[in-house]
Amino acid sequence: MEPSQSTWDLPPHSTAPEVRLLLDEFGVPEEDTLITYKQVEKTIHCKKASVRFRTVTDAWRRLLEREYKRLMLTVMKVGFKAATPAERERESCSQIGKGHRRVIHAVKLDLNTDLKRLDVAARARVSHRQEMVTVQRLMLQTQKPGLIKQLRRSFQTTLDEDQEPS
Repeated sequence: MEPSQSTWDLPPHSTAPEVRLLLDEFGVPEEDTLITYKQVEKTIHCKKASVRFRTVTDAWRRLLEREYKRLMLTVMKVGFKAATPAERERESCSQIGKGHRRVIHAVKLDLNTDLKRLDVAARARVSHRQEMVTVQRLMLQTQKPGLIKQLRRSFQTTLDEDQEPS
C-alpha cells in the first residue's frame, strides 16, 4: 500500500471465514452458555480491542440470531452468553425503550421544523410520521391490536383528502 493510500480505499474483508471458525468451534450455543472473550480471541486470532474482533463477532451474533434464533448477549469484561427466555424478554423490553426514545427524538425534529418552508409532499410525510406515532402510543396504552387497522384507515382517508387538488 502506498503511503498516501487510505485503508478505506481497500475492498472490505469478508467476515465469513472467521464466522465459520466460530461456528465450528462453538456450534449453536445452548441457552445460558458462556463463551469468553479469550476463547473467541483464540479462535479468530484477533484481540478483543481490535475493530476486526467487533466486526466478526457482530456478524457471528447476527447470524446466530437470524438463522438459529439464538440471542447472544454481552457480559461486560467476560464474553458472550446465549440468552435464556427471561433474558430475551428483558432485551426485548430494552430495545423497545431505545426505539421509543429514537421515535421521540424524530418527532421533536419534525415539531421543530418550519413546515411553511417545506413542499406539499414533505409536509405530508411529517404529518404521516406524527400520526403513526400517535397510533403507536395508543396501541401501547390500549393494547388493542384491531385499533391500528381502524386508525390507519382513518389516517389514510385524511391523507388522501389533504392531497386532493383543490
